[in-house]
Amino acid sequence: MPTTTTDQTVHELAAQGFSPAEIARLQQLKDRYHPFRELCESNHEFERLAFLKWRWMHGQVERG
Repeated sequence: MPTTTTDQTVHELAAQGFSPAEIARLQQLKDRYHPFRELCESNHEFERLAFLKWRWMHGQVERG
């Protein structure tokens, strides 16, 4: 699996309302957890990130 976000993923995240800064931060987090990538599927991972953003926007997740 590649170590960088594909252009398609960036476009999908942007279409879901993620800002360029948020997309960059998500990429940093994804790179940090590289050893676990084989456990994730792209669509599933994307859905989890979108849900996390929704939770953050509704005050259910704090910045850390």
